[in-house]
Amino acid sequence: MKKNFKNIQFNLEEKTFTINKGTVGTYSYLDIINCKVLNENAKDVKLNEEASTITKVAKGLASNIGNFPTDIFVEVQLEMKDKTILKVILSDQELSINTLDFHKDRQEAKDIVAFVKKIIAKYNEENM
Repeated sequence: MKKNFKNIQFNLEEKTFTINKGTVGTYSYLDIINCKVLNENAKDVKLNEEASTITKVAKGLASNIGNFPTDIFVEVQLEMKDKTILKVILSDQELSINTLDFHKDRQEAKDIVAFVKKIIAKYNEENM
């Protein structure tokens, strides 16, 4: 059985997920320890990154309230057990805040995070 979202698919039988845009690849979802939604400044986004080369954490919008970036990508950040940070880029193009596409991508990101948090909770319970 598979669960598909924009730019990320979960294979529930194999306990894996595949990222199609961002840190492209297939990974075990049993290794995810945290996830969150990010709005990343478009100038900081690299569309297809190797997981091992991602070293910075997005600054996010809240870090400098008076200086909002005008063009952003909506992303989901996944933190793995080995502290690797994976990113799923949901936006097809640079977005302005509060546009219809921005809100659609934000909702998709929130749905992905909710799904991943259920996975984390399920497998943390089983390992207790």
